Amino acid sequence: MIQIHAAQEDYLREYGQYASSLSELISSVPSSYTAPSSGYRFELQRHAPGYTLRATPSLCEKSARSFFSDQTGQIHQRACPDRAGLHDALVK
Repeated sequence: MIQIHAAQEDYLREYGQYASSLSELISSVPSSYTAPSSGYRFELQRHAPGYTLRATPSLCEKSARSFFSDQTGQIHQRACPDRAGLHDALVK
């Protein structure tokens, strides 16, 4: 998620707005950024004036957590099977 935030900031500097999808972001940023492939499903959506980012485990195991973030860069977490949101605990 941290890498996606950094790529979004680069995208914002280049295009004046955040990318509206993960595929749009990946196709437009330097090759130093790579597509996430860590057993999570990522959802990126642009919402004026920022964006939201969710990472949901592909498999909901006992210790799995989902994550939520937005343009602030703060990452929130919640135990699976629920999806994390803005009001969930921050990752320390």
